[in-house]
Amino acid sequence: DAAICEFAITIAADYGGAGLGRTLLTALVGAAKQRGLKEMEGFVLAANKPMLGLAARVGFSVAIDPEDRSIRLCRLHL
Repeated sequence: DAAICEFAITIAADYGGAGLGRTLLTALVGAAKQRGLKEMEGFVLAANKPMLGLAARVGFSVAIDPEDRSIRLCRLHL
């Protein structure tokens, strides 16, 4: 679907907690909105609690991927 985009962010462990994830994610959300996209989604490992927490704080819904319970599907309506 041309109105949906997927995001992916990787932060080296040495830089975790420095705010880089929030900066990158909010920049990606802003760019998607500027391009007129309607939804953003990302697949996050269930064990990645920091990213899941960040996604929820930014406004993403977080749900279990029905095809793989070790993955969480994060979605944001833009």
